[in-house]
Amino acid sequence: MSVPWWRFNKPPSKSNPSTTDPTITYILDRFTQGEISHLRRGQESVIKFFWEFYNCLAMQRSRIMSDLKLALASNCEAFEFTHWVRLVDFRYATHPLSAVGSIKTTQGGRFNIGSIDETRFPRFASLYIAENFETAYREKFGVYSPIGGRQQGLAPHELALSSDASWSLVKLRGRVEQVLNINKASSLSKFVKQIRGFKIPGRVKSMAADIGLGTPAIVKDRKLLQSTLMEPLWRAYPMHVDIPSNPQIFGQIAHAAGIEAIRYTSVKSGSEECLAVFPDNFQNSSSFIELEGPIHDAVRCQRLDSSNWPSCVQMIN
Repeated sequence: MSVPWWRFNKPPSKSNPSTTDPTITYILDRFTQGEISHLRRGQESVIKFFWEFYNCLAMQRSRIMSDLKLALASNCEAFEFTHWVRLVDFRYATHPLSAVGSIKTTQGGRFNIGSIDETRFPRFASLYIAENFETAYREKFGVYSPIGGRQQGLAPHELALSSDASWSLVKLRGRVEQVLNINKASSLSKFVKQIRGFKIPGRVKSMAADIGLGTPAIVKDRKLLQSTLMEPLWRAYPMHVDIPSNPQIFGQIAHAAGIEAIRYTSVKSGSEECLAVFPDNFQNSSSFIELEGPIHDAVRCQRLDSSNWPSCVQMIN
């Protein structure tokens, strides 16, 4: 795992000598216009660097993949919940337990890979749910819900760059047997021990310096790993350089390890929790998620378990 590029140590410059301080990091929304122009002019070099950077770490991960999967799987625990919430666009209201939406877009979801390039990065689906309505709303739209007060300025869907189409809310209960809780630093300690020794080749460091991105860094402690997994700008990698982000790579390893869900704290709320559930890992499990309360007859797949998980990852017509 690596530190996101906008958090690389920024090389010093005459106009900004304070960047010699190693604690100064590169924040994406603080790029100057000149830096943006520079990156545009060197687009091919930038993309080449990120692929080199990704490939050198992917090779090192592949050599110890069995150990990485075991490091995560050995820290799982069962998790039971009631009255949790999922929001879906209204056109999918009859398929509220479908995880198809997580693989239809290029960026995918925080812990799953979407349609970047299936030949290089096979897609896998994740069902995202939250412990209450407000958290689910913020995760979907990135802002507070307008309920309880009059919305001022841009509407939530406008801020989220989404349509103002109706959406549907469902309440859920369930029990998932193999859950990795990344809120616990102890759940990540074995994993960090495996990756902290990764090396960045000199040629990759030189490429980063040539395009002005500073010094690439490796995740070497649990706190930094948690920070990169909950990075607010995780979509930048899949959207701009066609490479999975850190949490997506982490999710890929967890998914391959047979882990059924990742439990994490919502970036948008800062305290409430969410689950990223991998339905296809339910196939040999007693885990289940089901709808609570009265259910309309038109709703399909009212319960997700080992008997019907394929229906929740197949495409919706």
